[in-house]
Amino acid sequence: MRDTSDKMRGKHFEIYQSKNVDEKFRMITEMMEYGVTQTLATLRNWYPKKTKAELQIEFFKLYYKDDFSLDEMERMLNLMRKKST
Repeated sequence: MRDTSDKMRGKHFEIYQSKNVDEKFRMITEMMEYGVTQTLATLRNWYPKKTKAELQIEFFKLYYKDDFSLDEMERMLNLMRKKST
């Protein structure tokens, strides 16, 4: 999506660059936390009957589906399921 003008994107970059390392880190962690919160809320809407542990497994599958082979993913999911019971 590219609905932000180059001028505003430049201003945003300028503001970000003016922050010190601690401020940048805080901003990034807040954005990541927001993303996780929103994703979990969406998963709760998609799967209203799933438990918290089951939703965490769905979250893991969604975020890491392109990072692991099917065998690796299934091994990790089985470990997660064992720990959640």
